[in-house]
Amino acid sequence: MDEKEYEGAGRPQLAVESEKKNFKLNVEVVLTEHEETVKKTYLRKIDTRVLPIIILLYICSSLDRSNIGVAYANGLRETLKFTPIDEGNAVSIFTVAYTVFEAPSNMLLKRFKPRIWFSFIVCGWSVACMLLSICKSPASFVSVRALLGAFESGFTPGITAYLPFWYAKTELGSRMSLFFIALPIAGMFGGPIAGGIVSLKVGSFKPFETIFLLEGAFTFIVGILVFFVMYDYPDTAKFFTEEERELAVRRISSSMGLASSSKISKKQTWVAFKDWKVYVFGTIGYGINNCLYIIQLYGPAIIKTMGYSGTTATYMSGIPFAFGFFGVLIGVYYVNKIQIWKAYVVAVPLNIIAFVMSGFVYNNNTVKMAGLCLGGLATCGVIPFTATWMTSNCGSVSKRMVAVAIYASIGGFAGIATPYIFANKYAPKYVVGNAYNLGLSSLTLLLVLFMRWYMDKQNKYRDANPVDVSHLSMEEQIDLNDQHPDFRYRL
Repeated sequence: MDEKEYEGAGRPQLAVESEKKNFKLNVEVVLTEHEETVKKTYLRKIDTRVLPIIILLYICSSLDRSNIGVAYANGLRETLKFTPIDEGNAVSIFTVAYTVFEAPSNMLLKRFKPRIWFSFIVCGWSVACMLLSICKSPASFVSVRALLGAFESGFTPGITAYLPFWYAKTELGSRMSLFFIALPIAGMFGGPIAGGIVSLKVGSFKPFETIFLLEGAFTFIVGILVFFVMYDYPDTAKFFTEEERELAVRRISSSMGLASSSKISKKQTWVAFKDWKVYVFGTIGYGINNCLYIIQLYGPAIIKTMGYSGTTATYMSGIPFAFGFFGVLIGVYYVNKIQIWKAYVVAVPLNIIAFVMSGFVYNNNTVKMAGLCLGGLATCGVIPFTATWMTSNCGSVSKRMVAVAIYASIGGFAGIATPYIFANKYAPKYVVGNAYNLGLSSLTLLLVLFMRWYMDKQNKYRDANPVDVSHLSMEEQIDLNDQHPDFRYRL
């Protein structure tokens, strides 16, 4: 067989050795017509085997962290005699624990196989969620919420780092969007599900306690399932043919590096912590997350101020996320068709308008509800872009694992301040909280425009000043991360 031909299940050894010697990073592999067909086949296999389980997990994660908002509207505050400080602590302590453990959790993801790690943390947070149903004092409730945050900290940044294990940079955006479609699904159905749960009578449990118990129990079952159905790495997945595996590994290695062969070193950890861009991306994520926290955690409380009962407000809290579902679908369609910064330029001004309507228009419930729905559309629509923008512009797997954790930690800070400025004592207008959100959204927009200018400038400079790094080894090129001469920032 001619070495230049490619018709069998594997590629000739001589061709493989030659490719290693002429390794090029951050360059899209040029495929033959036959390889394009193979690529479509293996991507379809990944999409149907990897994405469904992580979407289900994200739905569970979103429900278990945000059901406190439903609990507040259904007797938690009154039963446990929460003070305004207790009320803020129950959410902010969760966020503090979440933030503290994010970076270590992502590092541990590389020490354990993904299916082992994710199964462990999912079962851990599900037990914590169930324990909330038997807490009888604010102190015990806040402590268990901290435990919930510690276990959940490894999930979203972990999945954000896990998806690039399987996809090349050009394929990542649409898959990240599909992952985040679970967010509005959880919000859309979480309200009605919780509304149904609070109507159930389960032993001596109060309605809000039943929410924690049953939603936590469901997640525990899913956590056990993860161990058996999740796949670790493309080079060890048994559902590929040898031909599909070779092509997948070759494309991923050339795009961002292969996860199974990479390790998190002190050097790459330090590189991630020193990169100022990580902190700017994190602040952008903070602004978007703050909008999400308001809708997700305080949507039921805000709707209740419109004169609805706690149960009715719980059901209605899914409406903004129904709009968010369409927002994510729009994002899925455009994520690979437009430059990412443009999505922010549309979504952030819409969020500003939305929260002016919901926060500063009084005595008109229609306008307030329309504002929450517009906020759901814009916030959920842009969230997939935030994760994609960050992960696409990191460089190596090692740096990305740490950088994503830092990014997520900064974004998670929204859950520290917001609970105190949206405490029940500020109802029904929540002036401080809404003003803070509008200022933060304005800062987000300015930072997006700055990052667009900076990265475009860097790309043009590298285009005009090419540098030959063919003398460097594969490892040395990978260690250059986004400073590699062939690396181009995704705008």
